[in-house]
This record gives sequence, structure tokens and C-alpha cells, in this order.
Amino acid sequence: MKKRGIILSVLLAFILVGCFSEDTTKEESPSEPPKNSNDNLKPPDFQAHTEGGASGILDKYCWEDDEKTCSLEPNPPDEVLLDHQLSPMKVQPGEEISFSISATKLPQNDDILKPTQIELIQQKSQEQTEVNVNDLKMTAPFEKGRYYYTAFVRWDNSLRGEATYAFEILVQ
Repeated sequence: MKKRGIILSVLLAFILVGCFSEDTTKEESPSEPPKNSNDNLKPPDFQAHTEGGASGILDKYCWEDDEKTCSLEPNPPDEVLLDHQLSPMKVQPGEEISFSISATKLPQNDDILKPTQIELIQQKSQEQTEVNVNDLKMTAPFEKGRYYYTAFVRWDNSLRGEATYAFEILVQ
């Protein structure tokens, strides 16, 4: 019985010393912010438009930081659009198509509305062609038919990242 009392006293002493001991080598730090403060930032809307309508669906996006770089492989534009069941924009051969970049909410960073590069890939059947974009405008093809597009939008300013969008036109 006496041994039990000694053992319990020793255990109680260890517990009390452990609870009240101060560790001067470890400081508590406030919770760390996410590694990339842009992780929750959604890219702006990218729209192709004519007088007759507008179209543009976000496919993928990625924001870069010191530890992560982006290299997006977009989904085929016809597959992206299939999920949204949108009608193609109807345009005339050679009609000018404009692009706009906007945000429904006030952006956290104004640079999100100012991409540094827009690259446009046209797909008809299985053939892909790069299309010139000048002053946020392109010219519709002169040949009638259905065309799918992937827009690669890149930011390389205070924001670094990229997004891909899809849209479709029907040249009549």
C-alpha cells in the first residue's frame, strides 16, 4: 500500500510539473496565411461578343506563386460548352468579334481585369489554328460553319497566373 502511495505521488508530481512547465524555446505564432493569397481568387469573366450576343465559359485557371507555376492544358472547347448547353453566337463571314473582361464583384486586385496576354486557338473539325487578337478584337472566319475557340488568358503583373475559356461561333 505504501508503494502505491509513493508511485501515485511521483506520477502526480510528473503531471503537475509537465502542466506548469514553461517552454521558453517555442513561441506561438499567429495562424499562417495561405501560401498563395490568390488561391480563392476567381478569374474574371471573359466574353466574346457581337451585336447579336455574347459567349464565354471559364474552363480552368491557376495562380502562380514562388513555389508553384502554371501550365494549363485546356479541355477541348466543344466538351466544355457541351456541359453548358449554350447556343453558338451567330455571326456573318468576316464580322468583327470583340472581347471583354469583367468581374461581377469588385475585384480584390485591379490587375485581374488587365491580362498581359490573350492567345486564341480556333478549332474546326480536328484542325487547330492560332487566331490574331488585336485590341481585344478578332475577325470571324469567311468560310461558313461552326467554330470552337479556346482563349488562353495570362497575367504577369502583380498577379501571375492563367485561365482558359471556351466559346463557339456559327458563321452563316
